[in-house]
Amino acid sequence: MVVAAFLIGFFYFSRKIFLREKLEKKDLKINYQKEQIQAVIITQEEERKRIAQDLYDDIGSKLNIVSLIAIY
Repeated sequence: MVVAAFLIGFFYFSRKIFLREKLEKKDLKINYQKEQIQAVIITQEEERKRIAQDLYDDIGSKLNIVSLIAIY
């Protein structure tokens, strides 16, 4: 009977440790995926800002040319 109680306790705690480790691995995976997604978002935002600046510079120079042509 003592052996049975020991085995039940052993399997219970083994299962508990296994599930905790599985949960920790899943949490690590989720955190890694969050970091990857955040890196993609930051990269996209930087690219949008660069494109916006390029458009602003291009349109600004063209408007300057048009205003110079309109003056003369």
